[in-house]
Amino acid sequence: MNWDAVGAIAEVAGVLGIVISLVYVGVQVRQNTMQLRQDNLRETMRGTLDNYWYFHRDDAAFEVFVWVVKASRNWSQEIKLTFTR
Repeated sequence: MNWDAVGAIAEVAGVLGIVISLVYVGVQVRQNTMQLRQDNLRETMRGTLDNYWYFHRDDAAFEVFVWVVKASRNWSQEIKLTFTR
């Protein structure tokens, strides 16, 4: 076996190593993205449930919430956009 053959084998091994590492990084990025989406959804749901829990245990806060929801039906689109940003 001459040095040209050894060099060619080393190049093929190097390319295979790069391809394998790129596939590995792609899998890791996909898993990380899925985990971040799940964490984001979990935190959003936790915040929503915390808000609902507050309204359920405090009757006065619930009455204010109901009043605002009813009053918001008559608001202009511009005012609604101000509160939903």
